[in-house]
Amino acid sequence: GTPYNTIIFAIGASLKGMGASGLTVEDEVNRLENIINYCKENDIFIIGVHIGGVSKRGAPGSDNERMIDAVAPHADYLVVTKDSNKDGRFTEIAEEKGTPLTEIDYALHLVDILKQVFGME
Repeated sequence: GTPYNTIIFAIGASLKGMGASGLTVEDEVNRLENIINYCKENDIFIIGVHIGGVSKRGAPGSDNERMIDAVAPHADYLVVTKDSNKDGRFTEIAEEKGTPLTEIDYALHLVDILKQVFGME
């Protein structure tokens, strides 16, 4: 069990960080699947966040895009910067899954969104 009702995924990949810890992209995708399954089984709300902008995206099939594939379709709520969603990918996922999506101009605006989500404002 867990005392938590919400998990926030910062969606992205760092090959340098994963490599230093001995992980592969496949290892991370599998870990994410396990965590997401646990959240779904235990009614834990999933917030997917991508605020790295277009530079933290990549071509289809890239490491960052695989992390988006692993998390975004399973999120209960998505928050992304407009720059992260220039191609409308997060909008498409949100519309397909019926997931609320908030676009923000700057990464720091995430603080205000989370205050609203958690009733702190």
